[in-house]
Amino acid sequence: MMAQNGYEVTGIDFVEAALEMARDRATAAEVSIAFEQADVCAYTPQESFDLVLDSGCLHSLSDKHKYRQNLLSWLRPGGQFVLVHFNKRHFFDWRPMGPSRRKQAQLEEFLGAEFQLKEYHEEIRKVPLPIGPSALISTYWFQRMPEA
Repeated sequence: MMAQNGYEVTGIDFVEAALEMARDRATAAEVSIAFEQADVCAYTPQESFDLVLDSGCLHSLSDKHKYRQNLLSWLRPGGQFVLVHFNKRHFFDWRPMGPSRRKQAQLEEFLGAEFQLKEYHEEIRKVPLPIGPSALISTYWFQRMPEA
């Protein structure tokens, strides 16, 4: 969608098959997107971004602190970070497998004073097993604070 609206887009994944699927979708949509196979905990772009969209990455990583450190280098001051995250539906929503689920306060604390929450949205969606049959999907919109 961003590329269809004229934005320069870079897609990153460490799985080549995922990148191939994304390339196919970009070709079908007739848009130009730069794709890079990389580990987000080691990725170093040539220049900073205005927006980072994380859909299913942070809550699956073991080295979350390296990822946070990288976010600060990837995003220009004032840049936007949108996080699409699986969340707990209720107190008893415990699953022994799948991504880590963090509450809003935990994510705000994790990102720290360098990020300000601008908007939050949640909805329950049906998802395939083993995560399903439904999950609470939370979307956070953070802004990286301008440097003082």
